[in-house]
Amino acid sequence: PELRKRRFGHQMASLGNGKVLMYGGEDDNGKNLNDAFVFSLSLDGTGTWTRTTDGPGARAYHQMASLGNGKVLMYGGRGNNGKKLNDAFVFGFRFEVRQHVQRAQWREISKCVRFKKLSALIIGILDYRIQRRRIN
Repeated sequence: PELRKRRFGHQMASLGNGKVLMYGGEDDNGKNLNDAFVFSLSLDGTGTWTRTTDGPGARAYHQMASLGNGKVLMYGGRGNNGKKLNDAFVFGFRFEVRQHVQRAQWREISKCVRFKKLSALIIGILDYRIQRRRIN
């Protein structure tokens, strides 16, 4: 399917190099989505949306944070039937040497992570990145 024109409750995070990952959300009918798209900024200031590997489960109102090096952390959200999700995944690209291509993948990093611990992890990552930028 193509990028739906209207959605809400989705999240976006930077992949770096003028690219942004958008995942999930709800459509106008209240259906949770598990599609993922990468927006690539063009030199002329326009851009294109390209569908990539679908995510691990339909969800909306989740959180995402850029981890740098083309990786994004996604946590929780609301799944189908309003179920609160307590899972975490990392999105990134892996290079397949034999085919000479990059493939997108979602990798589960934890099951049943307590929200407070994950929040502390995200805050720690963001604080580290801020401190690193101050040094550079």
